[in-house]
Amino acid sequence: MKVLGTDEFKSRFVVFYIDRGEALNAYVWVDEDGKVRITDIYGLASYCNHSVSPIYVGDDIPEDMVNKAVETLKKLPEDQIKEMLDQFNERDKEMQRDENEYREREEYEDGCIKDIEEGTGIEDGKFWFM
Repeated sequence: MKVLGTDEFKSRFVVFYIDRGEALNAYVWVDEDGKVRITDIYGLASYCNHSVSPIYVGDDIPEDMVNKAVETLKKLPEDQIKEMLDQFNERDKEMQRDENEYREREEYEDGCIKDIEEGTGIEDGKFWFM
């Protein structure tokens, strides 16, 4: 699990991602209030669209914020984590039924991750998943 980013003000949530190889990544959101959820790449795009706010992916994400998020994850009961991952995997399996849509999501995700790694489309550390 790696840190992807946080909200643009670096104050409300941290997003980690789990690289699942050939399958779509899982994005683990940890809110400041301790709420945890797992989405696919479109969850990031939906956030950007609905909040009209980018995701901060810069190098200076506050370490204390990341550490707090990691501690929140460590405190979650193992069965709760398993249940969230099982639900994510089930949704992923359902999406795979439509090969074209799944391929579109893979291409979108690959493009976003490549852009972030290369610094393309990032302004002041902020990236719009659109």
